[in-house]
Amino acid sequence: MAAGLPGLGLGGLFFVLSALLAPVVELYRTAQGRSSAGAWRQVGRQFAIALVMVAIVGSVVPLAPLGITTALLATVLVAAKAAQLGLRFANHRAARPRTRGAICRQPCTCCTEART
Repeated sequence: MAAGLPGLGLGGLFFVLSALLAPVVELYRTAQGRSSAGAWRQVGRQFAIALVMVAIVGSVVPLAPLGITTALLATVLVAAKAAQLGLRFANHRAARPRTRGAICRQPCTCCTEART
Protein backbone atom coordinates (compact mmCIF):
# COMPACT_ATOMS: atom_id res chain seq x y z
CA MET A 1 0.00 0.00 0.00
CA ALA A 2 1.40 3.36 -1.02
CA ALA A 3 0.78 6.62 0.75
CA GLY A 4 -1.11 9.22 -1.24
CA LEU A 5 -0.26 12.82 -1.78
CA PRO A 6 -1.71 15.34 0.68
CA GLY A 7 -4.78 17.09 -0.68
CA LEU A 8 -5.64 14.38 -3.19
CA GLY A 9 -7.82 12.23 -0.96
CA LEU A 10 -11.52 12.53 -0.26
CA GLY A 11 -11.03 15.32 2.26
CA GLY A 12 -8.80 17.37 -0.02
CA LEU A 13 -11.10 16.94 -2.97
CA PHE A 14 -14.12 17.84 -0.85
CA PHE A 15 -12.30 21.01 0.29
CA VAL A 16 -11.43 21.99 -3.29
CA LEU A 17 -14.96 21.44 -4.59
CA SER A 18 -16.51 23.23 -1.60
CA ALA A 19 -14.11 26.16 -1.88
CA LEU A 20 -14.75 26.50 -5.62
CA LEU A 21 -18.53 26.55 -5.03
CA ALA A 22 -18.34 28.86 -1.99
CA PRO A 23 -18.56 32.14 -3.99
CA VAL A 24 -21.87 31.00 -5.49
CA VAL A 25 -23.27 30.24 -2.03
CA GLU A 26 -21.96 33.52 -0.62
CA LEU A 27 -23.44 35.44 -3.55
CA TYR A 28 -26.83 33.91 -2.71
CA ARG A 29 -26.39 34.91 0.95
CA THR A 30 -25.44 38.44 -0.13
CA ALA A 31 -28.60 38.69 -2.22
CA GLN A 32 -30.59 37.72 0.88
CA GLY A 33 -28.74 40.26 3.03
CA ARG A 34 -27.07 37.60 5.21
CA SER A 35 -23.42 38.14 4.20
CA SER A 36 -20.58 40.33 5.42
CA ALA A 37 -17.17 41.56 4.31
CA GLY A 38 -15.53 39.08 6.69
CA ALA A 39 -17.39 36.20 5.11
CA TRP A 40 -16.30 37.32 1.64
CA ARG A 41 -12.66 37.56 2.81
CA GLN A 42 -12.81 33.99 4.10
CA VAL A 43 -14.48 32.75 0.90
CA GLY A 44 -11.87 34.56 -1.20
CA ARG A 45 -9.01 33.06 0.79
CA GLN A 46 -10.38 29.53 0.53
CA PHE A 47 -11.15 30.00 -3.17
CA ALA A 48 -7.58 31.16 -3.85
CA ILE A 49 -6.12 28.17 -1.98
CA ALA A 50 -8.34 25.80 -3.97
CA LEU A 51 -7.28 27.40 -7.28
CA VAL A 52 -3.60 27.02 -6.38
CA MET A 53 -4.17 23.39 -5.38
CA VAL A 54 -5.92 22.67 -8.69
CA ALA A 55 -3.13 24.37 -10.67
CA ILE A 56 -0.36 22.47 -8.87
CA VAL A 57 -2.10 19.10 -8.87
CA GLY A 58 -3.13 19.44 -12.51
CA SER A 59 0.44 19.99 -13.59
CA VAL A 60 2.02 17.25 -11.47
CA VAL A 61 -0.40 14.35 -11.00
CA PRO A 62 -2.00 12.21 -13.71
CA LEU A 63 -5.74 12.72 -13.93
CA ALA A 64 -6.79 9.04 -13.61
CA PRO A 65 -6.28 8.80 -9.81
CA LEU A 66 -8.01 12.15 -9.39
CA GLY A 67 -10.95 10.90 -11.44
CA ILE A 68 -11.20 7.78 -9.30
CA THR A 69 -11.18 9.86 -6.13
CA THR A 70 -13.83 12.17 -7.60
CA ALA A 71 -16.05 9.19 -8.43
CA LEU A 72 -15.58 7.84 -4.90
CA LEU A 73 -16.45 11.22 -3.38
CA ALA A 74 -19.56 11.48 -5.56
CA THR A 75 -20.61 7.98 -4.46
CA VAL A 76 -20.15 8.85 -0.78
CA LEU A 77 -22.11 12.11 -1.13
CA VAL A 78 -24.95 10.46 -3.05
CA ALA A 79 -25.14 7.63 -0.50
CA ALA A 80 -25.22 10.12 2.38
CA LYS A 81 -27.98 12.16 0.72
CA ALA A 82 -29.97 8.99 0.00
CA ALA A 83 -29.66 7.92 3.63
CA GLN A 84 -30.79 11.38 4.78
CA LEU A 85 -33.82 11.29 2.51
CA GLY A 86 -34.62 7.72 3.54
CA LEU A 87 -34.52 8.63 7.23
CA ARG A 88 -36.66 11.71 6.61
CA PHE A 89 -39.23 9.56 4.78
CA ALA A 90 -39.21 6.94 7.55
CA ASN A 91 -39.64 9.60 10.24
CA HIS A 92 -42.46 11.21 8.26
CA ARG A 93 -44.30 7.91 7.92
CA ALA A 94 -43.84 7.14 11.63
CA ALA A 95 -45.17 10.56 12.63
CA ARG A 96 -48.46 10.21 10.73
CA PRO A 97 -51.40 9.36 12.98
CA ARG A 98 -52.99 6.02 12.26
CA THR A 99 -56.71 5.89 11.65
CA ARG A 100 -59.01 3.04 12.54
CA GLY A 101 -58.78 0.22 10.07
CA ALA A 102 -55.54 1.60 8.67
CA ILE A 103 -53.71 -1.67 9.11
CA CYS A 104 -56.05 -4.05 7.31
CA ARG A 105 -58.67 -1.64 5.92
CA GLN A 106 -61.60 -3.62 7.36
CA PRO A 107 -63.17 -3.97 10.79
CA CYS A 108 -61.47 -6.81 12.59
CA THR A 109 -60.22 -7.61 16.07
CA CYS A 110 -56.95 -5.74 15.66
CA CYS A 111 -58.75 -2.53 14.69
CA THR A 112 -61.72 -2.88 17.03
CA GLU A 113 -59.44 -3.41 20.03
CA ALA A 114 -57.88 -0.02 19.35
CA ARG A 115 -61.29 1.65 19.60
CA THR A 116 -61.97 0.53 23.16
